[in-house]
Amino acid sequence: MNAYPMQNQKLTLVKNLFVSVAAACLLAGCARTLPDVGTYTDASGLSTSLLENNRLPSPVEPPREIVYLNASRIFKTATEAVYYLEVEYMARKETGLLDIPYGQTLTLVLDGRARKFSGAGSINLRQGGSEQIVRERALYQVTREDLQRIASARKVEVQIKGNNGLVVREFDQENHKRFRLFVITYAG
Repeated sequence: MNAYPMQNQKLTLVKNLFVSVAAACLLAGCARTLPDVGTYTDASGLSTSLLENNRLPSPVEPPREIVYLNASRIFKTATEAVYYLEVEYMARKETGLLDIPYGQTLTLVLDGRARKFSGAGSINLRQGGSEQIVRERALYQVTREDLQRIASARKVEVQIKGNNGLVVREFDQENHKRFRLFVITYAG
């Protein structure tokens, strides 16, 4: 028989607490971090979720232009959402705008298979970011299945066609990770 039963109970309690805290820390370390997603709610209570800052790496340093391929989910009703890809292009003023026109101007090559997307162009989405920087955006409506195809592709090449040229970028490991997490969380 043990002479100190209360001390043994306290020791068992401390051991169990320590194991629980260690398990929680281990699980927290393995938890995924969500991509930069802004969620906005309008006056009617419908929300928009936007994958932001998904900057595509440039093949040259310093980059001639900076390109982002973002994604969004916009609820039209409580149960119906539409999905978009958003191209954001920024460059020095001397480089100029890409001048993305109306039509099929976004091509994503997913594991060697080209998928073309049409949009309204950047005519209403152009601005000077500062005296030295120009910026334009173009939106492309896509399906949930399109987003899922992009997320499941091992290789993603992005081609943006403008009146002033063609910009080509590829997803790196971070782009793949961020896009997959967005799709799993918001379009899965």
